[in-house]
Amino acid sequence: MTATPPARAATSALYPRVLALLCLLSGVLPAVLPGVLPDVLSGLLPAAHAAEPNPQVKVRRAKGKMLLDVTMTVPVRMPLAFEVLSDYNHMASFVPGIVSSKITHSHGNRLQVTQHGKTVGGVMSFAWDSVRDVTLNPPHDISSRVTGGTVKSGESTTRFIQEENQTRIIVHSESTASLLFPPLIGPAFVEGQVRRQYNDFREEMLKRQKAQAKANPAAHKASASASAHASAHSSAHHPSASASHASHASSPTHPKH
Repeated sequence: MTATPPARAATSALYPRVLALLCLLSGVLPAVLPGVLPDVLSGLLPAAHAAEPNPQVKVRRAKGKMLLDVTMTVPVRMPLAFEVLSDYNHMASFVPGIVSSKITHSHGNRLQVTQHGKTVGGVMSFAWDSVRDVTLNPPHDISSRVTGGTVKSGESTTRFIQEENQTRIIVHSESTASLLFPPLIGPAFVEGQVRRQYNDFREEMLKRQKAQAKANPAAHKASASASAHASAHSSAHHPSASASHASHASSPTHPKH
């Protein structure tokens, strides 16, 4: 059996930890990274041409920070999308890998959120933790700032925009990790893991919408009708609205907090 070179072994051992840190950039919670090591090479290969992904995820480095941008549309109303992404006390029940998630302090629309979990990568595992100060502005935006845990520092903003019968969710995060990143980890691989996390959020939104429709079909139908009417009314009086939403999707603003 050929021995693994020490340098390669050291780099491989960092994969689960580094990828967990990168996914903390999402500003909501750490992502789940099942089977990290077997999939590393797939992240180093160019992605095949395909339809525009939803969610769209972009990870990049700039001035010593890791930057993350996510844009996702979900066919639910803004209040429901906001409800899921701010349901910190129950996130462990619908996002794999989170052992515990709870609001440890609250004052009005300001919260302190503590989360703990475990990322598994091949035969290795890595326990992570996150402490954030969160400010809620329902149902329009969520902002958070790292105050403790695996990530050294970071800020994020999640915005919600109603578009006809769907909600556009725009996330921007800037973070500094407490260790260096191995150069062989491909951005495409990291983006894929973050995309998986937001697909979990989407599934929970659709699940809750289905449950609400089943419990009160009349109210659900009225809400959908009102949404379509409001969208048509808005487009008639504000023809630039669609262009504005497109601008948000392609070049979202990044407010400082």
